[in-house]
Amino acid sequence: MKNPSKTLKKKIQEKAHLSAVQIDRQAHTIRTRYLVATPLALGILAKRYHIPITKYFLQEDLNLISTRIASAAPAMPQTVPKNSRSRQRLLKASEYDDVLVADLMPPGFPAAIGQMQDAYAYVFIIENSLRTFVDTIMKKACDKGWWSKVKPQTQQLVASRQKKEKHNTWAGQRGSHEIFYCDIDDLRNIITGHPREFDGLFREVTDGVHWLVGRISEIAHIRNSVAHNCLMSKSNVGILHLYCGQITTQLQTILSSVP
Repeated sequence: MKNPSKTLKKKIQEKAHLSAVQIDRQAHTIRTRYLVATPLALGILAKRYHIPITKYFLQEDLNLISTRIASAAPAMPQTVPKNSRSRQRLLKASEYDDVLVADLMPPGFPAAIGQMQDAYAYVFIIENSLRTFVDTIMKKACDKGWWSKVKPQTQQLVASRQKKEKHNTWAGQRGSHEIFYCDIDDLRNIITGHPREFDGLFREVTDGVHWLVGRISEIAHIRNSVAHNCLMSKSNVGILHLYCGQITTQLQTILSSVP
């Protein structure tokens, strides 16, 4: 197929429930990160949502997609220029005039707003990527009822969160499955508690599954600071950025090779 873009966009919309604008944004990010043209970027995006792409590309393009996914290194955090209009817009205290009392803010405000926005975004991507990864692997190993195989302590923690949510419906529902009530520590415990399901997937990775577990442990400390709205240092935001790229790339590589 000479130009599979239109067909792939439709497939991604159907599978991932994304709008055309959202797909274009994600494809742009992939083009920049993997240094590929738009059709190949859509191919990489389709693989992320487990959409078969073999019939849309020549073998040489398929090889290139696989190579890019396997070898692409996440970009190091970039320093945003001081004259960046988008960042200046994010950092303007006047954006929050309707709720802001400046005297109540900690030192470093309003610069902290931009760093907290970045930190939250990276934590969001990491934690939800881990949820998808754990859910996918456990379903393949134990079928849809895999949650019953999780250690009782984790099940009890999640059950208590679900019970609390039922009494506070104004806050909304986290999700339909127990996995959405797991925080990053719970996800790490599921991975370490099921070596038969996860250890072999990291056999070719330096340090094996401990590569992922170690990064999760580091991220958990920073994640807790984000959750408690503590001021974030640039170095911690940089760590989140770096690990976010490494983890999502590695998890996608593993998922794409799991039958």
